Amino acid sequence: MLVAVVAAQVWLYAAGGVVASAQHTLYTPGALLVVLGLLIASAVFHEFGHAAALRYGGGTPRSIGAGLYILYPAFFTDVTDGYRLGRWARVRTDLGGVYFHLIFASALVAAYGVSRQPLLPFTVLLIQMEVVRQLLPFVRLDGYWLLADLTGIPDFFSQTGLVMNSMTAAALKPWARTCFLAYLAVTTPLLGVLFVLIVLGLPRLLLMTWTAMQRQFAVFAWAIDSRDALAVAAVATQLAILAVAPIATTLLVFGAARAGVAAVARRFARSYRRR
Repeated sequence: MLVAVVAAQVWLYAAGGVVASAQHTLYTPGALLVVLGLLIASAVFHEFGHAAALRYGGGTPRSIGAGLYILYPAFFTDVTDGYRLGRWARVRTDLGGVYFHLIFASALVAAYGVSRQPLLPFTVLLIQMEVVRQLLPFVRLDGYWLLADLTGIPDFFSQTGLVMNSMTAAALKPWARTCFLAYLAVTTPLLGVLFVLIVLGLPRLLLMTWTAMQRQFAVFAWAIDSRDALAVAAVATQLAILAVAPIATTLLVFGAARAGVAAVARRFARSYRRR
């Protein structure tokens, strides 16, 4: 299966058409709705991967659910039972979601090879980007818990203050403490850089979204004039989905900035009270 996954991704880029697929998806009314549906289906399949890996290791998966992160759907699997298993069973559980995600992407590549449906390569690209994002160990996603299970430190973010304490740090094995300090040294500046890149990229995102929306407005006017109810619904859905990314990014930027200012204000308030 792993060989098939790699072969499918290589073939997709060798065949070309990913850029054209992205343009087709952004400019075709209703196409983003189809892509969004496929992405949600792949995310659910991702969670089945965690549950299946836990069951394979001898654990019992609990509920699978979903919520909203800013404006985006976020899925989860309760794999609490994995904590009674060995380290490598937990690692397998951490990687099960990515494994299933890549299988789903490979199925879409196969479907594209048969149907040549133009929106499928762009969907596979988005799934691949999501896999990379999941493996980044800088926020509480799969890569974060993978690193936690490999080092034996249950939750890096919540343990920061404890590990920096000399007595707690002395109780850790030297290699685990080294990994933790290296994680902090890499994570702290990288998250800052990522935030700056998001802020700098926000104007470009807004411009690109506005360009795509202008095209949709032209189609929307035509659909109203021709009294095509299906086209009106498709364009309206496309416009709504196009608006989600810039709105969510703007909320993220202002929310993070507000939290940072509030943290600094609390720090100065405590310092003032002590003085």
